[in-house]
Amino acid sequence: MILDKIFFKRLIGYIIFIPFSPFWWLQKLIKRKNNIWVFGAWHGYSYSDNSKAIFEYVNQNHNEIISVWLTRDPFISNQLLKKGYRCYMTNSITGVVFSLFAKNVIISCGKSDVNRFFINGAKIFHLWHGAPMKQIGLDEKIDSVIRKNKNREIDNYFYWRILPKYIFTLFDEYHVNFLVSTSKEFSKNLQTAFELSPKRILLTGYPRNDVLLMDNQINKYKEKTDYLIMYMPTFRSKKSIDDLLNEYSFSMERIEELLEKINGRLIIKAHFASESKLNDMQGRVIKVANHPLLDVNHILKDVDVLITDYSGCYFDYLLLNKPIIFTPFDYEDYIFNDRQLYFEYDQIISGPKTKNWIDVEKEILKIVNGNDMYKEKRVQMNKRFNEFQDSNSSKRLFKTINSN
Repeated sequence: MILDKIFFKRLIGYIIFIPFSPFWWLQKLIKRKNNIWVFGAWHGYSYSDNSKAIFEYVNQNHNEIISVWLTRDPFISNQLLKKGYRCYMTNSITGVVFSLFAKNVIISCGKSDVNRFFINGAKIFHLWHGAPMKQIGLDEKIDSVIRKNKNREIDNYFYWRILPKYIFTLFDEYHVNFLVSTSKEFSKNLQTAFELSPKRILLTGYPRNDVLLMDNQINKYKEKTDYLIMYMPTFRSKKSIDDLLNEYSFSMERIEELLEKINGRLIIKAHFASESKLNDMQGRVIKVANHPLLDVNHILKDVDVLITDYSGCYFDYLLLNKPIIFTPFDYEDYIFNDRQLYFEYDQIISGPKTKNWIDVEKEILKIVNGNDMYKEKRVQMNKRFNEFQDSNSSKRLFKTINSN
C-alpha cells in the first residue's frame, strides 16, 4: 500500500509538471549573474552543515558576492535576517527571483534544499553531508529496492515517451555539476554514486570541519566537565536510536554512576532524519534534540571521546585525533537490510569495537585510565580520509566555485 502511494505521488508529480515544462526549458535563456549565489540545506528545514559553513564564510569575507539562503522554515528566516544575512522563503517571489538569476547553487542534501523548479541553467555544487562509509546514491544496493524499482518504472515511461532529457533532469537528484570530497579515497566512490567524471569531484575538504580546528570558544556541555562523551549513530531505516540503547544493555543508572566517577557527561544525538522518543534527560546524560539551527560540529570539537558506528562523523572527528569507540551492535542486520559499506569495517576503524553498552563503559574507563592504543591508527586513517588537516576548506571551496 505504501509503495503504491509513493508510485502515484511520483506519477502525479510528473503530470503536474508537464504544463510547467516550457518554462523549465526557457530558464536556459536567462543570463545568470556570477555574483549571485543561492544556498540551502536539509530540504530547507535546517541551517547547518557544509552549506551553512561556506555561506557564512562568503558573507564574512566576500562582499562582492550576493549570497542568499533559502529556507522553508520561518524561524530560520527570522533568525538569519536578525544576523544581517539575506534569507528568503524558498517559494517566495524574492526566493524565486534569486533562484532564477543565481549562477551558483550550493546544496548539502539534494535539490530540494533550495527551489529546484527555478535552477535550470545554474551550476549546482553538491557539498554532501558526510564522508560516506556506507554506500550512497546510485551505489546503494539494498535500501528500498522495491520502491526504487517502482520509481524506475514511472521514470522510464515519462523519460522515454513524454518528457525530453533536459526536462527530466529536474527529477534526477544525482544530476549535479560538481560534488565536494575530503579525500581521493572518497572521490572514487562519489564518482560512481553520482555518475560524475573525476574532474567534477572537487577535492577541497568539508567547510563544516573548519570549526573543528579553529573555534576556541568552549561549548556549554564541556564546562566544568573532565570528559565530554558523545554518541552519534548513523541513520537506519528501521531502527531508532532508542532501539540501539534499549536492545543492547543500556542502563541509565549504570552510565550515570560511571559518569559521576569520571566527572563526565554523555551527549546522545540522533541523526537529523531519525525519530526518537527519548525523553529529555537530566543529570549527566543529555539528549540533544535536532533543531533547525543546530550545528553539531560546534559541540563535536570539544568532545573527548566519540561513540559511533557507521557514521561519517567518524572521518570528521579523525581531524582531532581523540579516542573513538565503535558500536557496530547490529552489523550483520545493518549491511543486510539497510546499507552495505564501501570499506572492510575492521580495516578502517581506529578504536575498540564493542558488542553492547557494557563493553562501551569498559572502554570508556580504559581511556580515562590512559589506555589509548589507537593513536597511530587514527593518524593513518586521518591521512587516508582527510586530504587536508587545516581550517581552510571554506577558502579552498570558495576559490574553486568562483573559478568554475
